[in-house]
Amino acid sequence: MASYVPQSHLREEAITSPTTATVLFIDTQNYNCHKNGAIYKTSGVTDCVHDPGTSYFFSRLEQVCKPAWVALQTLCRNRGVEVMYTVIQSLTSNGRDRSRDYVISGFHVPPGCWDAQVIDELKPGPDEMVLPKTSSSVFNSTNVDFS
Repeated sequence: MASYVPQSHLREEAITSPTTATVLFIDTQNYNCHKNGAIYKTSGVTDCVHDPGTSYFFSRLEQVCKPAWVALQTLCRNRGVEVMYTVIQSLTSNGRDRSRDYVISGFHVPPGCWDAQVIDELKPGPDEMVLPKTSSSVFNSTNVDFS
């Protein structure tokens, strides 16, 4: 019988700023991490709590992901590790700058709208960088490698 017993002590390592460059939160925004996010409205999901396709996602997001993200964010801030964010966000109001993949997928988050904001639990600090991402890769549609 196959089994898996996670060995948490093997994954626990001290975070120190000289050896840890940056922690990057990718797409942790209202658009796709909030029950009122536009991605759920435009996909036809009207009730995220009872929809079988999203209820599991949101239960894991609330019970596992968000607490872990907040703990990581807090630890990094306390240790002087750079915390950055990317969000799906067009650079233009009509989305003409989006990648072909985003156009085909129907992803369009206008600049500055509520959906483009990082979720409240991970609200960026006053000097933390939030990079808008206009394609499916942070590496080819942002200047993350300059940071």
